[in-house]
Amino acid sequence: MEPNNSKAERAVLGACLLSAQAMNDVAEILTPEDFYDSNNKIAYRICIDLYADDKPVDFITFQSEAVNRNVFDRLGGQPYLAELVSDVTVEANVKQHVQIVKDLSKRRRILNAAKTITSWAWKTDMDVSDVMEEVNKSVLELSEEKKSAPVPVEDTLQSVRIVIKETYEGLRENRGFFSGFRECRQDIRSHINIAHIC
Repeated sequence: MEPNNSKAERAVLGACLLSAQAMNDVAEILTPEDFYDSNNKIAYRICIDLYADDKPVDFITFQSEAVNRNVFDRLGGQPYLAELVSDVTVEANVKQHVQIVKDLSKRRRILNAAKTITSWAWKTDMDVSDVMEEVNKSVLELSEEKKSAPVPVEDTLQSVRIVIKETYEGLRENRGFFSGFRECRQDIRSHINIAHIC
């Protein structure tokens, strides 16, 4: 069995469902591919998709999305959700759990690369210089962190245009843009004095 820690994976997922800040922290570091357990991978994909769509990530939205994708029963239903909550020891430990998941993911990538490199080494019909080139590529890929695919600018601009238009027309109550930096926004607001601006 490849290196993995299902309990740490579930603790990360549970923290994401309990805390928007935890979801922010996790989304910056982990991808669905970092999860070993297939159910946890599916669950994190749901969380990250909700997060990317600026929807709240909580038990209600998660369950609704899992049902919509026809995977709720496959994940284990309500008992699976209960298990996610029970594996959250302390929300403050989420960064440590994320690091465990990420480190084990890297170890699995190293092992897979080593297997591939070993198979190339045994290929006597392959030129040694070609083998070395493939080995170098493989090692380089290991050292590079995989980033999420870029989002087309047009998609982003279109959603911003809609928000601006709705705000201008008074169709939106929320007069701000979600930045993910709630504490920063509150701190800035508390320090702004209208008298200094006018």
